[in-house]
Amino acid sequence: WAAHVMQLRAGLKSPEDYLAHMLRKLQIDRTAFDSSYSLRELALTSYSDSGQAQYANIYMRGALTAGLLDIRLLELSKGERGLQDVILELTRKFGKERAFPEAGLVDTLVAMTHPEVRDFFARYVWESERLPVAEYYAKLGIRLVEDADGRAVRFEIDPNPTPEQRRLREAWLGRQARKAT
Repeated sequence: WAAHVMQLRAGLKSPEDYLAHMLRKLQIDRTAFDSSYSLRELALTSYSDSGQAQYANIYMRGALTAGLLDIRLLELSKGERGLQDVILELTRKFGKERAFPEAGLVDTLVAMTHPEVRDFFARYVWESERLPVAEYYAKLGIRLVEDADGRAVRFEIDPNPTPEQRRLREAWLGRQARKAT
């Protein structure tokens, strides 16, 4: 996720190209892997036979989840801070010499951001609730089109988003200066 969103925000990748990349990850996540496997379970069982069979999904669902968390953080902060900003803040706070407490990572993130982040982790990282891709991208004025069977087909960018969608989309695209505290 990070490599692709940095290219998007630097203007090296168009929103359409970024969304096509994320669409492919979504399609693979929904068709090639066990949707009942949470990201937490993936991490904990990565060395087992069952975990190995699912592990490549960390690059699909993991990227999708990071992208949704970015949108959620931008929404909660009114466009001020996304996931990249929080990662940079974690790096400054803990750095190379001082690792953050792995057991308390979510507590640390909640303290740095918003209480709603705990619910996000509970639903989409610790558990395997279906990712709310359509709902979150709709906040940006981007529609996920699915076929009659519920398979993701494409993303469509609304050329006339609401003012709120436009503001959040601009922050997501990195066109609005955000505070990195």
